[in-house]
Amino acid sequence: MKIYYFIRNNQEIAAVLSSERTRIAEIDDQMLKAKNSQFTLREKDEQIRDLMNEIKILQQHNNELIMLTSKYGQMELENIELKKRLYDDAQEQQILKIAFNNEQVNITALKATNEQLLVKLQEFQANIDVLTAQLTVSIYIYCTSN
Repeated sequence: MKIYYFIRNNQEIAAVLSSERTRIAEIDDQMLKAKNSQFTLREKDEQIRDLMNEIKILQQHNNELIMLTSKYGQMELENIELKKRLYDDAQEQQILKIAFNNEQVNITALKATNEQLLVKLQEFQANIDVLTAQLTVSIYIYCTSN
């Protein structure tokens, strides 16, 4: 009976050991899964940090693009204003050119009129000279006859 008890005891011990080994294997498997989960979590955390850094960089670039777009818009407005000024200046220059040409025409007309007046003045001077000579002769004749 001792042998039977010993064998039975051995079988129970073997069953318990087998059960414990299975339990240990399950625990090892759970620990391996936990380590893998931790490793995966670390990787995910790193990926999240990398993505957050990329988001910050993209936000900075976006802000820079917004600023550049705003500056570009301002430059476009300034460009439109400068084009308007150029157009206004060109119109003013055209008006001044027309006024200058009119003045040149007026100057030419005044010169022609002045030349005509000089001719008339010379005619009047010649007439005055003739009349003076005639008056002088008439006075001389009058004075000598009296």
